Amino acid sequence: MIDLSADFRLRDADEWSRWYDQAHGAPALLEEAVYGLPEMHREKIKTARLIAVPGCYPTAVQLGYLPLLEAGLIAPQQLIADCKSGVTGAGRGAKVGSLLAEASESMKAYGAAGHRHLPEISQGLRDIQQAPVGLTFVPT
Repeated sequence: MIDLSADFRLRDADEWSRWYDQAHGAPALLEEAVYGLPEMHREKIKTARLIAVPGCYPTAVQLGYLPLLEAGLIAPQQLIADCKSGVTGAGRGAKVGSLLAEASESMKAYGAAGHRHLPEISQGLRDIQQAPVGLTFVPT
């Protein structure tokens, strides 16, 4: 099974519940899920029964930092991910902030105090580093 939602990206059900504001629907499967970023988990993906597809921001940040962390070229306690996406990343709901008159030729940071992709990115960077990391993640 290839899960395109965020249900199996985090290994900790309690952490998932804090970020998604509900109980995890299948915590027993979390241990079985393989995080589907081939650059990090290629061999595990080959034999996995359940693959958790990474989010877009988490993929970009982890792949950007992967070679730098592996080579020891950056301080893992001072990572900054200042990420940009188009307004389509906000979903299809009719919201004032997504109207052309509001969004055209402008940018606005959101979720700076805590975005739901933060724990996914942090988990992946910890896996690369094999130690805690410090990450500031600001999506725009």
